[in-house]
Amino acid sequence: MKSDLPTLSAPATPLFDTLVVYGVGLLGGSVALAAKSRHVARHIVGMGRHVERLAAAQQAGVIDSYCIDPAQIPPQTDLFVAAAPVDRIAGVIREVIPALPANCLVTDVGSTKVELATSLADLTGEQGTIPFVGSHPIAGGDKAGFEHASSDLFMGRTCVICPDHVVESAVLKTERFWQALGMQTVRMSAQEHDEALATTSHLPHVAAAALAGILPDEWQIVTGTGFRDTSRVAMGPSELWVSILESNREPVVQSLERLKDQLGAFVEALKTNDSKNLLELLQAGEIRRKQLDIDES
Repeated sequence: MKSDLPTLSAPATPLFDTLVVYGVGLLGGSVALAAKSRHVARHIVGMGRHVERLAAAQQAGVIDSYCIDPAQIPPQTDLFVAAAPVDRIAGVIREVIPALPANCLVTDVGSTKVELATSLADLTGEQGTIPFVGSHPIAGGDKAGFEHASSDLFMGRTCVICPDHVVESAVLKTERFWQALGMQTVRMSAQEHDEALATTSHLPHVAAAALAGILPDEWQIVTGTGFRDTSRVAMGPSELWVSILESNREPVVQSLERLKDQLGAFVEALKTNDSKNLLELLQAGEIRRKQLDIDES
């Protein structure tokens, strides 16, 4: 269910004083640019492991300043966004917690949630020490790096908020942040999120990679827009996708099994010359895909 809170226009006054974004890549850089262009934070700090990249991001105007050491995090920081790869988010949050003010809201942009919630359970539950709210802005691209970041990346997109064991005030504040960047928000448990995204995000990437992987070199010259559009997401960073798929292994396997069954139905219809069943399978996909565009309009 969509949040009852509407998508916010750019706030009249900043929602946050200092936003720290760890991982100034495509998503982290877009968070910084969107927050800057929509006046969501007064000051935006980039954080990461590579000084050269952070300095370049500052030079490009993506961030206002940067730091490497958690001890350098400004004391007025009131929002920390972990935009690291999913297998590093928990470690990043644990590393910076001692340096964050007690009232600092912590969120992330990770594509999977159950493993992260389990890793941080001792810090974020009812007895926890930080207000961590899991977030997944469903937006991105097939190119990495802040050079490809955009202040409009999140506009009109959906962000999943996982409110598991978090006080309502922190959840509302997280929703307002993403809505101020132009997103709609929906609440799901971490388990619900991972099961849904296994089919809507992770399975498509595997399917695209599999399709691209069976293309012989000599047939590349006759690939049209259908093949290219269907396999486009396979161009995403493979190392990043290994960590995403492994952190959501069981739901992804279940989704792959369902796809295998569906492909098996197509194989059977063609083998047995069952035109009626073949038509029904194609029409079912046609109707479901058209419904997506209707729902977005």
